Amino acid sequence: MKITAVPAMSSSSTREVITLDDTDLSKDSFKAPESLNVATNMFPLVLTRMPIIQRIKVDTFTISSKDGTPQLNAPRVFNEALLNFHRLRQETLIAIFFKLRPHLVRGDFRDVIAYDSAKTLFVPQERYTGKEIEELTISKSFFEPETWKTMCEVLGNEEDKYLVRLTCDGLLSSKLSKMMVPANRLELIKCIETVISQKLNYSDFFHAGNLCFARCHNRLFDWDPHTEVRSGFCKSVVYTQGYNGIGQFMINTDIKLSVFHKSCPVLDLLAHEHKTFKKVDGTTSIAVQKDLRDNAEFSNLMEEALKKLCVTAKHLGKGTHLIEVIGISEEDAVNQSVTLRDISGERLVSIAEYYSKVYNIRLEYPNMRLLIGKLFNQEHFYPMEVLEVAPFQRKALKDRNCGIHNHPVIGMFMSPNGYIPSMERILKEQMKLKGNSLLSNFGIESRGWTAFYSKAKLLPCPQIKFGQEVKTLEIGSSEIQHSGMFDRPATIRQGAIISFNGVLSKREGGATVEKIMIEDQKTLEKVTRKLNVKCGGTNFVIDIPKSILSNGDGIQHKKLIENVQFIGLTKTRFTDVISGTCSIVAATFNVSDSTRLTGHSSEQTLNGPKIDVIDTIISRCLRKYEKHSTRLPSSIVIYRNVMNKNEFEIVKKEVNEIRNSFKHREDNYCPSLIVLAVNKVPQVRMVTPANENVLPGTYIEETTSFEHNEFILNSQVSSERISSPVTYTILANDEGWTKNEIAHMTWFNSFTNQTSYMPFPVVSVLHFADKLANRAMNIRKYAKAYEQ
Repeated sequence: MKITAVPAMSSSSTREVITLDDTDLSKDSFKAPESLNVATNMFPLVLTRMPIIQRIKVDTFTISSKDGTPQLNAPRVFNEALLNFHRLRQETLIAIFFKLRPHLVRGDFRDVIAYDSAKTLFVPQERYTGKEIEELTISKSFFEPETWKTMCEVLGNEEDKYLVRLTCDGLLSSKLSKMMVPANRLELIKCIETVISQKLNYSDFFHAGNLCFARCHNRLFDWDPHTEVRSGFCKSVVYTQGYNGIGQFMINTDIKLSVFHKSCPVLDLLAHEHKTFKKVDGTTSIAVQKDLRDNAEFSNLMEEALKKLCVTAKHLGKGTHLIEVIGISEEDAVNQSVTLRDISGERLVSIAEYYSKVYNIRLEYPNMRLLIGKLFNQEHFYPMEVLEVAPFQRKALKDRNCGIHNHPVIGMFMSPNGYIPSMERILKEQMKLKGNSLLSNFGIESRGWTAFYSKAKLLPCPQIKFGQEVKTLEIGSSEIQHSGMFDRPATIRQGAIISFNGVLSKREGGATVEKIMIEDQKTLEKVTRKLNVKCGGTNFVIDIPKSILSNGDGIQHKKLIENVQFIGLTKTRFTDVISGTCSIVAATFNVSDSTRLTGHSSEQTLNGPKIDVIDTIISRCLRKYEKHSTRLPSSIVIYRNVMNKNEFEIVKKEVNEIRNSFKHREDNYCPSLIVLAVNKVPQVRMVTPANENVLPGTYIEETTSFEHNEFILNSQVSSERISSPVTYTILANDEGWTKNEIAHMTWFNSFTNQTSYMPFPVVSVLHFADKLANRAMNIRKYAKAYEQ
């Protein structure tokens, strides 16, 4: 071991920065953990028979009947309802194209082409007989009038024409050598995902990214009078580590829940929102009309809610008339003018008069503010009373902890018993992969569509210290047994006891304070634990048991705990109707060699660069560590929350900026960084072969991404719901810790719940950083509302 003393920034003290020779750290600190088999929601694919795939670029154009100008068909919005409509439109055009030109492929086109509903079509090379470029203009001349009219309910104007152009765009191979190139691997993943999803690309299914919901069933329960909860599933193809690190393509699927809007009049939806806003039992359209005009906060809230929706107008009929709401006008139907063309010529009339003369609709609320909607890329004004919310649109829930997953009905879908068979049924029945001729022609096979059994490891539990008392938990434990001692009892100089007997005695069951004190020892213990922490004490600290170390304990302890600062860093964004989008960065951290989490910090920014905020927070973490421990940490372990793999590059850029910030320090301080991206959304779920939840401390590597250094850790177990493992991706590892060491320390640092004495589902520094960010967000929201 090598110790280097670095002068402090002030002349009155000296701090030490401890570094360790690499020769001391060449071996893993921990013994090999116990292994076991677990079933996962991953399904292996076999591509040994996959032929060379012809990739074809797809361009579709609408040729206007007015001026004959071709316009490229491309979605210009991110509204899910419109994107689903665009998907169906594109699928319809491709189906018509190959029905009119069947000679371009050998066999039925439905069994040999896979289309991503956008720009790319895949077909086995030996099945495609077309030229480099093939194109066809589709018009009503090809069909009977009634058939064409039905098609145009999806395509658009009956008088328009539609040009489809296919251009050969290279070949795709599944050879192992090609998989080492990331671009080839991603393109093959896209091809496989397109093939397995092809049977879902029709009007019976609603798509949102990799989520899929059946329209005709799977409704679970009403969320409120105008929304309902539906169950669906997600599906994706991943290239994993596989057995013994050999790359393996797998399908990942899981049950997903979403809240959907019901089809209802827009005025009914506004009335419900107004009732909630006013916190009253009932309201009227006149009251909604008044507050839309006079109450800026309510008006802004409704505009934000409606701008995310598509609506239909009862006077326009069915078909392609999905109107995208883009705002609420300041004008009403009386004051807003529009051009009326009739036998008398052109003249300006009010919206109210226009609807009366053209559609024979007499508006009941002409003084209601108008909606601004976009139809066929043109903006129009619409009275709210003629509009209905289009069906099958997901509602964004502002509160992530809204309780949707706690509803009793959800237990039937998310229990570990029967979970894997449910995933198998999704693949075989809903996705129709079993006996699928399209998969067969693409050479995509599976071993009976059965789940992947992975080799998992069961990590030992940390050692728990209550002052001089030390407890070693058994492997697989999920709770620390109560001890009569605290590691550091708080000093309370004054106290008061407030009795709630009068309130509690009115509750059903007659629960009183005296009854709780006598009979509910567990509640009393939790109150005592929380009180000790709130008053500045520490209930327990964790340590590494000597029995699990591979060789002694001195070096490993210095390497993994002493002079190591663990930081949880979370970024969250929210939009308030007053100041717009705001970003909050929050962190919690330890300030000494122990696992006491006594540091926290948060910053918020509207438009400034987020890295500046992160740099400020990291500096604050280091200053507090130095103040408490009289030295700076030699290693910093950062757990950074992410939502998906697309954020990895952002995190890597943050790591480089943090490293660069140390170069400007006058004391030459430059710690080692270990950075993990943490995705709390469960991707891979695990159950035992007996369809039971795995024990806490179970982690796997075989189903992780091939291109990233990852592990999946299950820290918490539910008695009724299937557990939700967390994915940890190692993006920086200056200290050269092994994955086993990082997994152990992550598991140990999940075991610091000072109140319930149970492990958190995620590493504790990130758990508390999330809570701090939510608290900062709520403070900002209520402060802004109070200022108004």
